[in-house]
Amino acid sequence: MKLPQVSSHPLIKKFKRIGYLDAPFQGKGSHVALYKDTDGTKLLVIIPKREVLIRISVR
Repeated sequence: MKLPQVSSHPLIKKFKRIGYLDAPFQGKGSHVALYKDTDGTKLLVIIPKREVLIRISVR
């Protein structure tokens, strides 16, 4: 299944809406780092700042 093309800005907004926060001291220049603390485990997501993110296939 192919995912639709999306820019990084709406993707970052969606991650923040579900509880992800800006990671301190992470995400330099062309990338944004977001994290979420769940049950003592930190989840880290790195999103490149681009107009259109590369499509990937999900299996």
